[in-house]
Amino acid sequence: HRLNEASGGQVKLVTVACEEEGALPFIREVSQVCTVSLGHTTADYDAAMAGFAAGASHATHLYNGMPSFLHRNPGVIGAAFDSEASVELICDGLHIHPAVIRATYQLFGDKLNLISDSLRCAGMPDGDYELGGQPIVVKNHKATLLDGSYHPVDSSEMAFKMAAKLAYKAALPEANPVLLEPIGNLMATVPNDVMGDIMGEVTKRRGRVLGMHPAEDGQQTIEADVPMSEMHDFTTFLRQLTQGRGSFTYTFTRYETLPSNLEAKVIEEAKKFIDMKDDEE
Repeated sequence: HRLNEASGGQVKLVTVACEEEGALPFIREVSQVCTVSLGHTTADYDAAMAGFAAGASHATHLYNGMPSFLHRNPGVIGAAFDSEASVELICDGLHIHPAVIRATYQLFGDKLNLISDSLRCAGMPDGDYELGGQPIVVKNHKATLLDGSYHPVDSSEMAFKMAAKLAYKAALPEANPVLLEPIGNLMATVPNDVMGDIMGEVTKRRGRVLGMHPAEDGQQTIEADVPMSEMHDFTTFLRQLTQGRGSFTYTFTRYETLPSNLEAKVIEEAKKFIDMKDDEE
């Protein structure tokens, strides 16, 4: 509001990356005084829908500076359509293919705005300029990053994703990574006559007994740290052992390094999960 007041109410549109922290409260507030648009964003469909629901009603530079419109992740573009938002296209013959312009018109109709977009060197003679400290070359009315390159096949989204995967696989072993597992604090209250059984079970589940103290009605409370992966059937075990007289609480506390003898099993399960996801896609 301060910026708008300082300008005498001249602020008409603000573009926001809705996935950023604090963006949704900002949208709710600012949309009361001017148009809020989504753009220059990495938001997926759900995040964009949340932005439109908060009060955004426009999408800046559709297709540019945002995730692609994919059949399983429609992103900001799909969210704009479902939210009946207005959108804009940079129709300069460079940013958007003519076929995409025609298709977008069929999609958005009279909610589509055609705009121009330029650098501060627009209209200047051919030569060397800069954009935010990056050298650019203007030639035949087209600006190109001096150290940037593009290839219609190699510069596809799939190619960039594959490059990132290969870089990650190459760098990860050099970092000497370790697997972590979640650890929780167990507080189990049980009758005295099953104390030994409970302590043995905690040890069996890779837990560490931290202590014990008397509870009401002749019971004892055992405190222990136990890996979360070992607690999946503890409720059933305790009910059967105590015949329904025992109770417990379990609260996540931290992560610890997974024992090396369990790493292979976890890695194998992760590979199966990834393969299953790849098959679905």
